[in-house]
Amino acid sequence: MIDWIYFLVFLVPLVLIFIAPVALSYIKGLKDLAKAAELYSSLIDAQIKKNVNAKIKKKALRTYLELIYEIEIPHLNATMLIETSLMERRTYVYYLFKLFKSLPDHLLLRIILDKKPATSLVIIPRHRKKVLSKVMNYLSKLHEVKIKPVSDKILFFSDDVRYGKKFLRKDLFPKLLSTSRALNYVFIDYNKPHVEISCEITEKTAKAIIPNILHIGFSLLEGIQRTKSTGKESGVLKFIRKAFSSSSQNFR
Repeated sequence: MIDWIYFLVFLVPLVLIFIAPVALSYIKGLKDLAKAAELYSSLIDAQIKKNVNAKIKKKALRTYLELIYEIEIPHLNATMLIETSLMERRTYVYYLFKLFKSLPDHLLLRIILDKKPATSLVIIPRHRKKVLSKVMNYLSKLHEVKIKPVSDKILFFSDDVRYGKKFLRKDLFPKLLSTSRALNYVFIDYNKPHVEISCEITEKTAKAIIPNILHIGFSLLEGIQRTKSTGKESGVLKFIRKAFSSSSQNFR
């Protein structure tokens, strides 16, 4: 009997201190993942429905951590792919770290066209120091596109300034500015995927960020398709893409 009492005295604190937090955080995390996925999905659905020419071809939720969309845009001969990667919430470590800093989810929007864009275009907010440090040497091989007063907060680079400016419709700039804190980068390339937009989202910011990011995607697509020319590809673009791919792994 005494042995059982000692055993319980040892077991109860063990359960309370170690096992219970793990179990409770898993249950809460599962609910929070489902809640976040549902929110992001509803916002994407609503925004796509506003564009009568866009149709959702595929939609899937994989293991609660990835929300995938494939969207057809027939009148512009394009396909839009949206991948939302959610932070793993089914662990107490997530909630522990969340006490000290923001742990955003990641949204990656890609567009595949039926033809190459007229030029490349790179858009990076100035505050993204880590991203800039990885690509600045390559960006120096391109031409900076000055867009006043947007360039005070966001950098634009292209291998052809004239065509790069044609991609940028006036409706784009307010969206870029209001989304700049969440935006990681925008990359327009001659190779597939021709457009790539990376940004951070949270449940608090999603209602503003997701509509803006999709607006940016559709606006760039319109600008690219109306620019009738094909430029000469710069050799640095493959290195910029590689750097962005490396950075995207850190965003997730």
